[in-house]
Amino acid sequence: FCNACFEEYTDAYTEALGHDFDDGVVTKEPGAILNGVLTFNSMFPEFKESKAARALAINGLYTNVNKMLLPDGFLNELTNSYHGGVIGDMLHAFRIANDCGVGDELPKDFIALLERAYDAQVHMMTPAFDMPLTNDSRHTKLFERFTAAVKYFPHREDFKWVHSNRKAGKHPEYLST
Repeated sequence: FCNACFEEYTDAYTEALGHDFDDGVVTKEPGAILNGVLTFNSMFPEFKESKAARALAINGLYTNVNKMLLPDGFLNELTNSYHGGVIGDMLHAFRIANDCGVGDELPKDFIALLERAYDAQVHMMTPAFDMPLTNDSRHTKLFERFTAAVKYFPHREDFKWVHSNRKAGKHPEYLST
């Protein structure tokens, strides 16, 4: 069963991801698929294809996110809900890779890319810790989203300030972008 399941799974993701992510494709959609590939192949490293599949997933996610984030760190689709989804995709990849002992396979600046995405939210937030309702968005209280930001970026006093709802950390030095 397990071998047949693995073959069907690998055929499906190979067909779905039959490109190298360097062809100009810029969309959030592959994030969930790539995280599934990374999760499965991190949790089951005994399959001979697991290392190559992890590399495909990590490269695809990293390349796509690098293309999606604008220089200021905000998502090219200018939608805060999708931006949060990209952060979630990156957090999942970071956590699963590290929890399964393959964190060294992530690009060295993967965590810096994640920090840049969080930083964009600090720059864009309203005084009520919400994000502007752009495109396909919904209300988002950022202090609820910044638990992981505080954990992975303890040096960021502004992240602590957002997470604590102004009770700890330091107010950002800027008022808005």
